[in-house]
Amino acid sequence: MLTAGQRRTVIGGGAVFLLIGALPVAMFAARLVSYVRMGSWELVPVTVTQLDLRTQGSDKGSMDYQLKAEYAYTYHGQDHTGSRVSLDYHGSGSERNCERHAILAGHRRNRQPFLAWVNPKAPEESVLFRELTGLWTLLGFGGLFMALGALTMAVPGMVSRLDARRAEARKNRPLRPWRANPYWAKGFDFDVPPGGRIIGAAIACILCLFLAVVIFWAIAQKDWPFWAPIAGGIFGLFGVMAGVSAVYWSFQAAKYGTPRLAMAEMPAVPGRMLRAIVLCRRHVDAAGAFKVTLKCTRTTGSGEDSKSETLYEKSVEVAKDLATERGGTAIPVEMLIPEDLPATTAPLEDPSIRWKLSVQAATPGVNFQAEFGLPVFSVGDESLIEKRPESSGG
Repeated sequence: MLTAGQRRTVIGGGAVFLLIGALPVAMFAARLVSYVRMGSWELVPVTVTQLDLRTQGSDKGSMDYQLKAEYAYTYHGQDHTGSRVSLDYHGSGSERNCERHAILAGHRRNRQPFLAWVNPKAPEESVLFRELTGLWTLLGFGGLFMALGALTMAVPGMVSRLDARRAEARKNRPLRPWRANPYWAKGFDFDVPPGGRIIGAAIACILCLFLAVVIFWAIAQKDWPFWAPIAGGIFGLFGVMAGVSAVYWSFQAAKYGTPRLAMAEMPAVPGRMLRAIVLCRRHVDAAGAFKVTLKCTRTTGSGEDSKSETLYEKSVEVAKDLATERGGTAIPVEMLIPEDLPATTAPLEDPSIRWKLSVQAATPGVNFQAEFGLPVFSVGDESLIEKRPESSGG
């Protein structure tokens, strides 16, 4: 659910990422065009007349090597001179420039000609090294930012289509609006598969660490402003945090599977008791009591002006769980939904009301934790409240 202000913010942020990525991609494309165009050039022996590997230090103690050369050659009886070393001019990595200097210095020392690329249509145009070394980083860095920008800009459209489908479904179910939400449409039992957040955290980890590596690699090649290592450090920190979260949630999922909430009535109604069971197919070896928390929050506004407040929060402790037939865990929940509190709102409504039920327990190793969005709706006609059949087990 995104408001108009949030959509503008998301699209604007995506556009910034897209523009940041477009510049290095355009630079790579220009060099690639030159590389392809030079495929029809001829290899001509040249004599290196001047060769200079200039070093430039930085305040951080790093060294940047820039290669400059001048050479002479004869093409179809006419003498020419050139100074272009490579497609990327003097912007290659320091290591590659040192390698090129050693190659050219060896030819010059042994008085051997070096084969350079010469444009037969314009013989005054030439280059010593026709290669894309060092330019693939531009494509990778720019392509990543462009992909992030495109995906970010596509988010509002996807969310809008999802909200539209939910709004249409809610309109078609005026008496039972909770059935319009696919999360609750299955009936009395629903869960929150952990795969989505694990994959999201893993992707965030890979992207952030990749950006951090690219930034620090670029810093190692050349003197960069003070904010570059700060940006690299921030990306690295977020990458590590996302990676730790992905690993933790993976261990949690492997240990407990996907807990689900089985409700006795659908929906939960203000002024009535919430009776439900949190089911886990695997045994939860809780060190103490299970902490069950019922929470209602209201969010108003959007973007930087959004404000969230807790309207209600109550926690109870369940001292003992109920073992299931297959050796799993069943945590009974029985809490009153206060009558004077608002019900769950529809998508795009402002203010937005959300109810959550969470269960936590300290266990050896990875702690147990489950959280469910709770369908709380005011129902004028009690006959519309769906009751779980007595023969239906958890």
